[in-house]
Parts: sequence; C-alpha cells; structure tokens
Amino acid sequence: MLQSFKNSDINFEKIDGKNPYFYVINALPSLRMKILDIACGREHKYQILSRELAKHHSVTGIDIECKSGGNNPKFIRASVEDFETKEKFDAVVSTYFFGYVTHDWATYGLNHTAKDYEVRIMKKIHGLLKPDGLSVHYMNEPWTLTVSDLESLGFVVLKFPNPVDLFRVEDGLCVLKKR
Repeated sequence: MLQSFKNSDINFEKIDGKNPYFYVINALPSLRMKILDIACGREHKYQILSRELAKHHSVTGIDIECKSGGNNPKFIRASVEDFETKEKFDAVVSTYFFGYVTHDWATYGLNHTAKDYEVRIMKKIHGLLKPDGLSVHYMNEPWTLTVSDLESLGFVVLKFPNPVDLFRVEDGLCVLKKR
C-alpha cells in the first residue's frame, strides 16, 4: 500500500517515493511511448511530470491554463473534454486530476455529479488510447467510479492500492488498460 504524504511534505522536483510522479513514472513500461499528460499544469514549475516523462517518451501535456508550445514535451491549452486530435496515445497519465479537480469541475463548474463527469472523462481517455493503451492516474481524493464502472467503459483494472469494489482511498495509483 502506498504511504500517505501531505503536499507540504513533498518536494515535487525530487522524484522519490514521497512524490506521486514517482509512482506514475514507474507504472509505465520503459520502452518509448507516446504519452498524454492531462491537467499537466499551467506553467513550467508545475509541468514536472511532463518534463520528466519527456526524457524517455514523446509527451503532450494539456491544461486549461498552460501556454501552448514546445516540442517534447509539447503543451496545448485545452481541457480534456475539448482536446481534439487524430493521434492515439500509448498512455494517458494524470496526477491529482481525478478526485478534487473532477469533483470541483463537476460540482461548481458543470453542475453535474462528479461521477457523471468522471465517466465522460474516462470515455474520452478510452477514445484517445491505442489498443492495449494504459491509463495511469495518481489520486489523493476519493474516486466515485467503481471497478464495474471502469470495466463497463472498456478498461481492465491492473493496479489499485485497495482492491475493493469501491475506489475510496486517500492516496493511490490506478493503472488501467484499454480492452
């Protein structure tokens, strides 16, 4: 089981066991992949995961507040919902997107339930992935989706720190594979 750390305990620049990026990076195969980092951060100091992944992979980061530009990583100003591309990715990753971001967007911005919003996002992610692509997410808030929900959306659950039907954990890594 993963240890729980407060954000104030984490040096996000240091990729170690206290850093959520460590778990996302280590959940990916070592071969070169095309990766989409959703909610990558609005500026350079927050785009650590994208930059770290770009050392070994081709990375596109999207965020509603980032400046578009760059090569690898390439950044695009867009929400997950509005992001359009013909490209397919080997992996889609996020840290802290599921949980507090999806809950806040759903509740305060979209007037939907968090679960409805997360279902829409997971359908979008499924469409962006290549066959057998990975969906890797680090969460620090409860997720409203169940294993059954994810399976009905076309995913196989490969890893979750608390293997119960409901995803109610304080911190954790979720690794899914597109069926």
